[in-house]
Amino acid sequence: MAASKNINNIIGATGNQGSSVADEFLRASWNVRCLTRNPASSAPLALSALGVVAVQADLSDLSSLSKGFANINAIFLNINFRDTFRTILQAKPSVGEKSANEAAFNAEILNGKMQPFTFEWKYGNGNHWDPKTTKVSFIYLGGYNTNFILIPRFNPASGKYSFVLPLAKDVRMPIIDPNESTGPFVRVLVEDEDASTKLLAYDAKSYLTFGEIIDLCSKTSGQDAIMYQKFSILMEYGYMGGVDNFIEPSKLEK
Repeated sequence: MAASKNINNIIGATGNQGSSVADEFLRASWNVRCLTRNPASSAPLALSALGVVAVQADLSDLSSLSKGFANINAIFLNINFRDTFRTILQAKPSVGEKSANEAAFNAEILNGKMQPFTFEWKYGNGNHWDPKTTKVSFIYLGGYNTNFILIPRFNPASGKYSFVLPLAKDVRMPIIDPNESTGPFVRVLVEDEDASTKLLAYDAKSYLTFGEIIDLCSKTSGQDAIMYQKFSILMEYGYMGGVDNFIEPSKLEK
């Protein structure tokens, strides 16, 4: 089917990720929709000016979604995992579960059912969906290039910049510009990759060790930079937190 006949429905089209996906699919001659509770508000109107069709709907109201999801070929949404992990990490793993991450996986995925999750803070809780009957791929973005942990703080007393980082100096940190790169990665997943693909997405030139990040900061600023390592869940589970069988950008078809 020609791309011009395809419809991509983007949930959260005004955010960093959603707007990047909208721009990319518009350039590729897809028809792009977004769901909004108020199509007359400034953000949907700005999207409409670019060619996005804004459809009035509320994710907490199933009856309002039929028009927005009619005849679509793809959906992009950004789920909010924070509440799930806050709940899971407060509980001890059950017998046979090696970690809180495994407990979270079991609670979310087993038997083909996702528990109620939040799409975005403003939407409240979403509804169950069944990946056994839906072609679902997952994109795990690297750390935003604007993430505060990648921005050193200047200490006037020492005259040096300091980083407080969650991993050791020799560990690579996947970094991405979400506004520029999310859309192209998502398009490849939709158009070229098999369903159920799990992609760790990052910008190839920004896949640096923390040591390299610190050195780059020193070179750019002309000031010494020092690192303080702080324990975090990343140190125990890694950036992907136990997710298996994911691919990296170099393994994409295009």
